Amino acid sequence: MTTALLYRYFPDKGAIFEATVRRFLVPSLTEVEAQVRARRGSPSAALREVLIVWWGAMTDPLVAALPRVVLGETHRFPAVAKLYAREVVGRRHRLLRDVLRWGISVGVFREVPVDVAARVLAAPVHFGAIYTEALQPYDDWGMSPADYLAGAVDLAVASVMRPPS
Repeated sequence: MTTALLYRYFPDKGAIFEATVRRFLVPSLTEVEAQVRARRGSPSAALREVLIVWWGAMTDPLVAALPRVVLGETHRFPAVAKLYAREVVGRRHRLLRDVLRWGISVGVFREVPVDVAARVLAAPVHFGAIYTEALQPYDDWGMSPADYLAGAVDLAVASVMRPPS
């Protein structure tokens, strides 16, 4: 594909970024949102699923570089940064807050500051996906992305669980 062909379909680089976000990252959230709204399963299972689905979307080879590119280009493409913040990060945080509120309301999760907890729970997944795409090839840490994800999800769920009585 040539640059000329791309610009036949998209007016600028920002439009290409926007289309990529909408095509590859937003749909994965839509499915999990429907499951959370339907209250299928348990809050802890829903929390696990949100984090795992988010990881899958962010590490998909077609879009793995996108978060890093968006972060690096916010000054040049503020509209793309706003779209990413609203349609990806914002939706993910709203979804996490919904799961946390659900878990708290049924007594599965302890009382936590939901807005803060949503961001804190999302951070290891967001960082891990960016790290895997950008830095892991150069690091001698030796932990596989799957092992990192499993540990991060286990820690996230354990951090909000109500202690046994």
